This record gives sequence, C-alpha cells and structure tokens, in this order.
Amino acid sequence: GREEGVAIARVFPGTSAADAGLQEGDRIVVWNGEKVAKIEDWMPMLASHEPGDVIDVIIIRDGKEMTLPMTLKARESRSE
Repeated sequence: GREEGVAIARVFPGTSAADAGLQEGDRIVVWNGEKVAKIEDWMPMLASHEPGDVIDVIIIRDGKEMTLPMTLKARESRSE
C-alpha cells in the first residue's frame, strides 16, 4: 500500500523546513498534533498558522520516527 504522510520532494535553503532539519525523502506524518495522511490534509493545516508559530512535526526518516520543532517563516504571497 501507499506509505502514509507527506513525502518531502525538495527542501529549499532558507525555508522553515530547511531550518528545522527536514531532508528530501522525509515523510511528515504528524503536524502540530494532527495526523497527516496525504498532501490534501496538510495544506489547510499549513495555511492555518502564522509566521513565527513553532510547530512540532513528526517525520519518518529511514524507518524511524523523529520530532522536529519547526518555526514558520513568512511566505511571500500576493493577496488577490
């Protein structure tokens, strides 16, 4: 079956993910206490936070669970 969680395809330098120590190939399975089964679950969770929030992210790397605290940064977005 499909592996649960959201696989990290690419980590850009200087992003919240990079600062938290996320690596390509990691899978996010819990975001701030909420289970993440697929990318559609995760997008609204991400959108509901403000820059500066610290989120505990549980990932699976090489078959092992790890918890990484992530401080969210402002994303540059244009509001229409």
